[in-house]
Amino acid sequence: MIIEKFDMDRVRELVDQGLLKCSTQGELTVYNYTGKTEWEKLWDDYTKSLRGTVLDSQGNVIARAIPKFFHVFETEESKLENLPTDGPCDIFQKVDGSCMLLFWNPFEERWQFSSKCSFTSDYVKAAERLLDLSQISVSKNYTYVMELRFDEDPMRRVVDIPQGLYLITAIHNTQGWEILDVPIEGNELETVAEIIGIKCVKRIPGTFMEHWNSFKTLEGTEGHVARFANGQRVKLKTPWYITRNRCLDEINTPSRAKAFMLDNMLKLPKEHWYLGIPPEYVNECREVLENIITDKEGIDLFVSQTIEEHKNLSDKDFALAISKYAKVLQSCCFLARRGRDYDSVVWKNMLSE
Repeated sequence: MIIEKFDMDRVRELVDQGLLKCSTQGELTVYNYTGKTEWEKLWDDYTKSLRGTVLDSQGNVIARAIPKFFHVFETEESKLENLPTDGPCDIFQKVDGSCMLLFWNPFEERWQFSSKCSFTSDYVKAAERLLDLSQISVSKNYTYVMELRFDEDPMRRVVDIPQGLYLITAIHNTQGWEILDVPIEGNELETVAEIIGIKCVKRIPGTFMEHWNSFKTLEGTEGHVARFANGQRVKLKTPWYITRNRCLDEINTPSRAKAFMLDNMLKLPKEHWYLGIPPEYVNECREVLENIITDKEGIDLFVSQTIEEHKNLSDKDFALAISKYAKVLQSCCFLARRGRDYDSVVWKNMLSE
């Protein structure tokens, strides 16, 4: 459902409920759904439509984003059997980047960028560096939706693609139709991208079912986005991408990489410690593992020296002698004194730190 003008009482209510977040600049406010909305699946026409959409104080759309869409089978409407797979469909390569909107600000009479919930983020600044906004000469009645990749991106990406802006679509601000349905002044998507001076997402030939039967084996790409004639979109993310993206989520900081490795060390035999880690991330995790092992070797040395120093004491006196040390070290010493393995005690303690 295309909402031509938003009821601001309803919008404010959703913000108060924690289902939308927003950021204001001058006369404009950009709205996006929150983690609460996504985690609890509290979707309706407003929470799906306000996915970076920019409104004025009266609820008029100044920049229209692509509504929230889902993976195949993620929702009832995106189940394969409920999709119009027999009809026409545009299929594009999914770019592993950050969504940006380029739009005309009628209050300040200038072109500007916004990200999903900011007018001034590092991503907006990066987009402004990549495109001279003073040279834009396309229709002001549309929002130009694009993906951004830039070399200084603090977010780690799975797919390696050149820096730039990649046009996805252009959406009429008030009516909500797209360039994929109605060309802008006779120009198709690729031509509009050329006029703006940016790249365009790659259009993939073939039917939806052809891609459905083949995309699971693709490597080196995030996947595809399919858009049907009724305007509905679905994501087809490749298993290759999902595996690597999940791994990046797990190891995107040294502390999380350490936790990931320790979890494997607790659950798996040594020969499977790298299980679930794509080959390109093994070296990174190997460095983390080396640091873990170095710390463990220090504990081993302490334990062996402590046992040797107090080898003639009774258990009671031994406990008294080592009571000044951390509890984890006491546990390791007692287990080693009885000839038992204490590796799991060390891994659990490191995991809790």
